[in-house]
Amino acid sequence: MLQRIESNLLLTAKDSNGTLVDFSKASNILFSLRQQHGIYLEFPATLVEEKLLVKVPYEDAMKLTTSSAKAQLYWTDEYNHKHATTACDISVDELIREVGYD
Repeated sequence: MLQRIESNLLLTAKDSNGTLVDFSKASNILFSLRQQHGIYLEFPATLVEEKLLVKVPYEDAMKLTTSSAKAQLYWTDEYNHKHATTACDISVDELIREVGYD
């Protein structure tokens, strides 16, 4: 993912057995990012062909720095049980145009 430019991320998640999580019956799917300097962003995820599409708008991408971030998914299954993935590191790469690209 790049800072200062809108991003579209396609994500998958695996359970503890290494099997892809089936999000077809999930609701309220959220993707969150946290960076060192107190930046916390949260975005809805949409199921597209068995993957999750997360759009990071330009305005939010302008808040990101070129440091690693922690990412996590949250969702509710068809039985109303709440789930979350293990937080993982995600890199935020530099966009050299300082004013961003909208």
